[in-house]
Amino acid sequence: MRILIVVIACMMSLTTAHADVLSADAVPERKEVPFTRMTNITVGWRIDITPPAGAVTITSAPGEFRIGGVTVATTRTLSRTFVNNPAGGVLPLIMETVAVPRSVITRAQQQDAAFSYMREFTDDNVVFQQGEIDLHITGNAAGAVALSSQSLTFSDGSSYQSVAQGAPLRAVANLFVNGTGILRAVWEISADTGTSQNTLWRPLRNVTRQVAGTPNIQLTSPDLPTDILGRIRIRLRMVDPASDINTTIPFIDYFVVESVERTTPTTFKPKVRAKEGGGIRHNHE
Repeated sequence: MRILIVVIACMMSLTTAHADVLSADAVPERKEVPFTRMTNITVGWRIDITPPAGAVTITSAPGEFRIGGVTVATTRTLSRTFVNNPAGGVLPLIMETVAVPRSVITRAQQQDAAFSYMREFTDDNVVFQQGEIDLHITGNAAGAVALSSQSLTFSDGSSYQSVAQGAPLRAVANLFVNGTGILRAVWEISADTGTSQNTLWRPLRNVTRQVAGTPNIQLTSPDLPTDILGRIRIRLRMVDPASDINTTIPFIDYFVVESVERTTPTTFKPKVRAKEGGGIRHNHE
């Protein structure tokens, strides 16, 4: 009988108890992930609970990769049971290693939004607490995109154009880059005729291009405005990698001139009528 009582007591001590999850924190709070490949990250979850009366089981629904607060991918569920923790408080870290898909990293880089991995933890499916780790996308020394040179022409290869009002026109940028990653730039135009340092620019179109082992990249501008007469300046300003503020960004100018409509000249033809008494007489009426 005494043995049976001891067994029952041990079973009771292992019974899962109710304990509210007070907080959930990621350790560390931030991890760097390279843009160039899928990568694994290891994160510890620090869970703080109210004092239980026995063993405690902490569960989590599938983890979520979030971009700009929106869930774009999920992982597996998570469950851990803790015994010998009668006083409550902070539990031992719940460790997990999770793969961050390359497609998710690329999407986060393209959207240029907050990127994180999140879990919700509970003991009783009533009280939930979120833990979240920030993910920062980086490139290694070999993978970071670097711009070595940049040139700008119009689509016919010239660096100057005089175009009729309303006629189509485009510019082409030739870039030489090194590394792998995302290249960002913006086409800008200006009707300001001041010096290049004081020119006021306005954006025409943003450009995003993935760079992977291609040293020469050609970017074509959208249709350039030709509705206003005068000189207009066009350039491609690099955003990432950023243009050096001490380096002049190349630009080219074009002039919009008034279109000349060709008209068919009117030819004067004299009337011809018969002369009285014979012959022909010209009448210049």
